[in-house]
Amino acid sequence: MTNTVQTQQGSLVLRTLTRAFQGLGFHTTQPSKLKAKYESDNSQYVTIDGTTIHYTDEGQGPILVLSHGVMASLHTWDGWVERLKSTYRIIRFDIPGFGLSDPNAATHFNPEYTEALLNGFVNELQLDEFYLVGNSLGGFISWNYAASNPDRVKKLILIDPIGYEQKLPFIMKLVSLPVFQTISRWVAPRFIVDSCVKKVYGQPQNILSTVFDRYFDLLSHPGGRDAMVDVFLTFRYFNGRPEIVNKMKMIQVPTLIMWGRDDAWVPVEHVENWKRDVQASQAIIYDNAGHIPMEEYPAITARDADRFLSS
Repeated sequence: MTNTVQTQQGSLVLRTLTRAFQGLGFHTTQPSKLKAKYESDNSQYVTIDGTTIHYTDEGQGPILVLSHGVMASLHTWDGWVERLKSTYRIIRFDIPGFGLSDPNAATHFNPEYTEALLNGFVNELQLDEFYLVGNSLGGFISWNYAASNPDRVKKLILIDPIGYEQKLPFIMKLVSLPVFQTISRWVAPRFIVDSCVKKVYGQPQNILSTVFDRYFDLLSHPGGRDAMVDVFLTFRYFNGRPEIVNKMKMIQVPTLIMWGRDDAWVPVEHVENWKRDVQASQAIIYDNAGHIPMEEYPAITARDADRFLSS
């Protein structure tokens, strides 16, 4: 009896320590476990330059290619896919290092790499012309590609994209410091990840617990923390560099800018910069929305996207 009690107590202590260890974000989760939880019936994989990329391909109609933001995954577009797949063929992918895709072998996210990445992806899927949509980091990837490939991108939708010089968010400045660069590649505490998720919502009280879980779980994918640090370092390096703004001015395709008025990561004031520098552009600002309005308000943002694309 005593041995049984001791065994039970030992198991309880072990489970408690394991949960505490995981809560501190030291652990790396086996890809097979994450796939079992976060793959969908439509999940597919393609290898581009040695990197395996997770994507989904749903619906029929004009092609819509979606790319997500930092620390996110293709799941951020779930609301849009449900509302638009009856009208469009929607292809969304996990940027290398995020979601269920392999780590980014290049260890950086500069304009040359992201253009080659997206070009390789659409070529592999044999996509000639398509609509391109991106949020945050995905917005950077999308506008950078559209500026260089106006013959392939029919229209462009940018949702709270990064690009113009700005004051860096606190977590980005912190992780960019040498000592925290090293620490952040090893550990991403749950409370910090949850705080970051709250910061991207305009109404954080509406975030479901499953959303918190998803962001934290997928950051524990091999290479997830490295990708986060690499994106932050790339963004800091290119923040305010003239060649970035000059490239943005090259965008020729019709462009819709969507922005959450309460974006705490990239200021809504940047909308005016986009309208000034991208001639064929229009903008919509969403009240009570943060950095990811398409995830926070999928119905109204999907409706506005459809109106723009079909006009």
